Amino acid sequence: MINLLPYQQKAELRAEEEKRLIIILGAGVLVWLICLLLILFSVQIYSQGQLSSQNSILTEAAKKLNTSEVKDFQQKINSANALFLQLDAFYKKPKLTGIIKEISQTIPSGISLTNISFLSGDTTQVSLNGSAETREQLLNFKERLESQSNFKDINFPASNWITPSNINFSATLKLAH
Repeated sequence: MINLLPYQQKAELRAEEEKRLIIILGAGVLVWLICLLLILFSVQIYSQGQLSSQNSILTEAAKKLNTSEVKDFQQKINSANALFLQLDAFYKKPKLTGIIKEISQTIPSGISLTNISFLSGDTTQVSLNGSAETREQLLNFKERLESQSNFKDINFPASNWITPSNINFSATLKLAH
Protein backbone atom coordinates (compact mmCIF):
# COMPACT_ATOMS: atom_id res chain seq x y z
CA MET A 1 0.00 0.00 0.00
CA ILE A 2 1.29 3.33 -1.04
CA ASN A 3 0.76 6.33 1.16
CA LEU A 4 0.16 9.34 -1.12
CA LEU A 5 -0.64 11.86 1.60
CA PRO A 6 1.45 14.98 1.81
CA TYR A 7 4.03 15.27 4.55
CA GLN A 8 2.01 17.79 6.57
CA GLN A 9 -1.05 15.52 6.78
CA LYS A 10 1.16 12.61 7.67
CA ALA A 11 2.57 14.70 10.55
CA GLU A 12 -0.94 15.68 11.66
CA LEU A 13 -2.04 12.05 11.65
CA ARG A 14 1.02 11.04 13.68
CA ALA A 15 0.41 13.88 16.13
CA GLU A 16 -3.24 12.88 16.44
CA GLU A 17 -2.27 9.25 16.93
CA GLU A 18 0.26 10.25 19.62
CA LYS A 19 -2.36 12.46 21.24
CA ARG A 20 -4.81 9.52 21.42
CA LEU A 21 -2.06 7.29 22.78
CA ILE A 22 -1.21 9.88 25.48
CA ILE A 23 -4.91 10.25 26.37
CA ILE A 24 -5.33 6.46 26.60
CA LEU A 25 -2.15 6.06 28.69
CA GLY A 26 -3.09 9.05 30.86
CA ALA A 27 -6.56 7.64 31.40
CA GLY A 28 -5.04 4.24 32.28
CA VAL A 29 -2.62 5.83 34.77
CA LEU A 30 -5.44 7.95 36.20
CA VAL A 31 -7.66 4.87 36.66
CA TRP A 32 -4.73 3.03 38.26
CA LEU A 33 -4.11 5.95 40.70
CA ILE A 34 -7.80 6.10 41.60
CA CYS A 35 -7.81 2.35 42.31
CA LEU A 36 -4.67 2.72 44.42
CA LEU A 37 -6.25 5.57 46.40
CA LEU A 38 -9.40 3.51 46.97
CA ILE A 39 -7.33 0.55 48.19
CA LEU A 40 -5.32 2.78 50.54
CA PHE A 41 -8.51 4.39 51.82
CA SER A 42 -10.06 0.98 52.55
CA VAL A 43 -6.85 -0.13 54.33
CA GLN A 44 -6.99 3.04 56.44
CA ILE A 45 -10.62 2.41 57.41
CA TYR A 46 -9.84 -1.23 58.27
CA SER A 47 -6.82 -0.19 60.38
CA GLN A 48 -8.84 2.39 62.28
CA GLY A 49 -11.50 -0.23 63.01
CA GLN A 50 -8.88 -2.67 64.29
CA LEU A 51 -7.27 0.07 66.40
CA SER A 52 -10.62 0.97 67.90
CA SER A 53 -11.31 -2.70 68.64
CA GLN A 54 -7.91 -3.21 70.30
CA ASN A 55 -8.38 -0.04 72.37
CA SER A 56 -11.68 -1.31 73.72
CA ILE A 57 -10.08 -4.69 74.56
CA LEU A 58 -7.21 -2.90 76.32
CA THR A 59 -9.64 -0.77 78.29
CA GLU A 60 -11.52 -3.87 79.46
CA ALA A 61 -8.26 -5.58 80.44
CA ALA A 62 -7.19 -2.51 82.40
CA LYS A 63 -10.51 -2.54 84.25
CA LYS A 64 -9.98 -6.20 85.15
CA LEU A 65 -6.52 -5.40 86.52
CA ASN A 66 -7.99 -2.94 88.97
CA THR A 67 -10.35 -5.43 90.57
CA SER A 68 -10.09 -6.29 94.23
CA GLU A 69 -9.03 -9.87 93.47
CA VAL A 70 -5.97 -8.67 91.62
CA LYS A 71 -5.13 -6.19 94.38
CA ASP A 72 -5.45 -8.94 96.99
CA PHE A 73 -3.22 -11.19 94.90
CA GLN A 74 -0.63 -8.41 94.56
CA GLN A 75 -0.73 -7.90 98.32
CA LYS A 76 -0.14 -11.63 98.88
CA ILE A 77 2.78 -11.53 96.47
CA ASN A 78 4.29 -8.55 98.30
CA SER A 79 3.96 -10.27 101.69
CA ALA A 80 5.50 -13.47 100.27
CA ASN A 81 8.39 -11.44 98.86
CA ALA A 82 8.96 -9.84 102.26
CA LEU A 83 8.99 -13.30 103.87
CA PHE A 84 11.49 -14.56 101.29
CA LEU A 85 13.76 -11.58 102.02
CA GLN A 86 13.64 -12.42 105.74
CA LEU A 87 14.43 -16.07 105.03
CA ASP A 88 17.30 -15.06 102.77
CA ALA A 89 18.73 -12.83 105.51
CA PHE A 90 18.37 -15.65 108.03
CA TYR A 91 20.15 -18.19 105.85
CA LYS A 92 22.98 -15.78 105.09
CA LYS A 93 23.83 -15.58 108.80
CA PRO A 94 26.57 -17.92 109.96
CA LYS A 95 25.45 -21.28 111.32
CA LEU A 96 26.01 -21.51 115.07
CA THR A 97 26.47 -25.26 115.01
CA GLY A 98 29.32 -24.88 112.53
CA ILE A 99 30.97 -22.22 114.70
CA ILE A 100 30.70 -24.35 117.85
CA LYS A 101 32.11 -27.33 115.97
CA GLU A 102 35.11 -25.34 114.74
CA ILE A 103 35.80 -23.98 118.23
CA SER A 104 35.50 -27.41 119.81
CA GLN A 105 37.99 -28.84 117.30
CA THR A 106 40.58 -26.25 118.38
CA ILE A 107 40.29 -26.93 122.12
CA PRO A 108 43.39 -28.79 123.37
CA SER A 109 43.33 -31.13 126.35
CA GLY A 110 43.38 -29.32 129.69
CA ILE A 111 41.01 -26.57 128.46
CA SER A 112 37.31 -26.56 129.26
CA LEU A 113 34.77 -23.97 128.16
CA THR A 114 32.11 -22.86 130.59
CA ASN A 115 30.29 -20.31 128.42
CA ILE A 116 30.00 -19.45 124.72
CA SER A 117 27.95 -16.44 123.66
CA PHE A 118 27.28 -14.97 120.26
CA LEU A 119 26.54 -11.40 119.27
CA SER A 120 25.26 -11.11 115.71
CA GLY A 121 25.29 -7.88 113.73
CA ASP A 122 27.34 -6.72 110.78
CA THR A 123 29.98 -9.13 112.07
CA THR A 124 29.38 -12.03 114.42
CA GLN A 125 31.34 -11.80 117.66
CA VAL A 126 31.91 -14.83 119.86
CA SER A 127 32.78 -14.59 123.57
CA LEU A 128 34.40 -17.56 125.29
CA ASN A 129 34.79 -18.21 129.02
CA GLY A 130 36.49 -21.22 130.47
CA SER A 131 39.34 -22.63 132.48
CA ALA A 132 42.80 -23.89 131.63
CA GLU A 133 45.11 -26.03 133.72
CA THR A 134 48.30 -24.22 132.58
CA ARG A 135 49.33 -21.08 130.76
CA GLU A 136 50.93 -23.22 127.99
CA GLN A 137 47.62 -24.94 127.27
CA LEU A 138 45.91 -21.54 127.06
CA LEU A 139 48.63 -20.28 124.70
CA ASN A 140 48.21 -23.44 122.59
CA PHE A 141 44.44 -22.79 122.45
CA LYS A 142 45.02 -19.19 121.35
CA GLU A 143 47.44 -20.30 118.61
CA ARG A 144 44.98 -22.90 117.34
CA LEU A 145 42.23 -20.30 117.15
CA GLU A 146 44.56 -17.94 115.29
CA SER A 147 45.42 -20.67 112.79
CA GLN A 148 41.74 -21.03 111.80
CA SER A 149 40.87 -18.91 108.77
CA ASN A 150 37.26 -18.42 109.90
CA PHE A 151 38.24 -16.43 113.01
CA LYS A 152 39.75 -12.97 113.18
CA ASP A 153 40.47 -10.31 115.81
CA ILE A 154 41.14 -12.93 118.50
CA ASN A 155 41.59 -11.21 121.85
CA PHE A 156 42.73 -12.79 125.10
CA PRO A 157 42.94 -10.09 127.81
CA ALA A 158 46.19 -9.66 129.69
CA SER A 159 44.50 -10.75 132.93
CA ASN A 160 44.34 -14.29 131.51
CA TRP A 161 48.13 -14.58 131.57
CA ILE A 162 48.83 -13.52 135.16
CA THR A 163 48.45 -16.85 136.93
CA PRO A 164 50.54 -19.83 135.73
CA SER A 165 47.96 -22.56 136.51
CA ASN A 166 44.23 -23.07 137.11
CA ILE A 167 43.39 -20.07 134.91
CA ASN A 168 39.86 -18.78 134.46
CA PHE A 169 40.03 -17.05 131.09
CA SER A 170 37.85 -15.07 128.74
CA ALA A 171 38.36 -14.40 125.04
CA THR A 172 36.58 -12.69 122.18
CA LEU A 173 36.84 -13.32 118.47
CA LYS A 174 35.02 -12.32 115.31
CA LEU A 175 33.98 -14.49 112.42
CA ALA A 176 35.60 -13.81 109.08
CA HIS A 177 32.88 -13.78 106.39
